[in-house]
Amino acid sequence: MTSWPRRGCVFVFLLLAGCGARGPGVPVNGTVTFNGEPLVQGSVSFLDETGVTAAMGIVEKGRYDMQMSQSFAGVKPGHYDVIVLSWIERPGSERADGSISKGVSRIPMKYTAAQTSGFSVDVGPNGETVDFQLEGQP
Repeated sequence: MTSWPRRGCVFVFLLLAGCGARGPGVPVNGTVTFNGEPLVQGSVSFLDETGVTAAMGIVEKGRYDMQMSQSFAGVKPGHYDVIVLSWIERPGSERADGSISKGVSRIPMKYTAAQTSGFSVDVGPNGETVDFQLEGQP
């Protein structure tokens, strides 16, 4: 039988290790603009060949830095499809009147799906700077 302190140490180690990422990635960062202006806030997600999010970057004032997890910055080299999200109201959020929002996007919905975003990226062994220019009406 394993003691509680030992199990607690294993749990803390797993949390600190990131629990799923294996090794550091290469740096990927850049800018996101919408109709020529820096995107105020949002996220950029890199999807692997199975459509699963492999890394994500939070957009703040038009800039982002990708992370594989809270513990590992960067991205593993490879090919990724890219989606961008930026919500005024997140789907499922409660409005002041008590109703539930279906979501109000700051950007055109085409950027929220890999099949329609038009964005993909090949990350090399030394990392990348990748800028995304979004256009259109939300």
